[in-house]
Amino acid sequence: MSRPRESERRVHRPRIRAVFTFRRNRPGHDKNRADRGPIAFGLIAPNVFATLGILVAHAYSLITHTPFELGTYVLFSVLCAAASYIAVPAVQRMAIPEASPTLPLAASLGLTFSYNVTIGIPVYIEIAKLVMRYI
Repeated sequence: MSRPRESERRVHRPRIRAVFTFRRNRPGHDKNRADRGPIAFGLIAPNVFATLGILVAHAYSLITHTPFELGTYVLFSVLCAAASYIAVPAVQRMAIPEASPTLPLAASLGLTFSYNVTIGIPVYIEIAKLVMRYI
């Protein structure tokens, strides 16, 4: 069996696609139009990650018999919610170097960060209170 020539070989590299970057950089996409998908992800993902963080912290508290204060749950949930916008620019830069970094940065800092500071933290406090009371 003969080996393919260098020009015939395809290089297969696994790539991690950031949601914001993938949707904006696909062929035929109008880059001046805002997509609903990334906006929805930017608003839904922090709530999901924060809730999972609260549940993980509460499970750890129950397993170790260490009662946590409300602030501990809230701080951990904010860190989990922030993971969605801290990781995107770094992953996008490594996975798709030719893509523009402006959308992930703008979406993460302009949308998700603003949401977390204004609406997210009070929501996470209420979720933590419910988890502490009923679970």
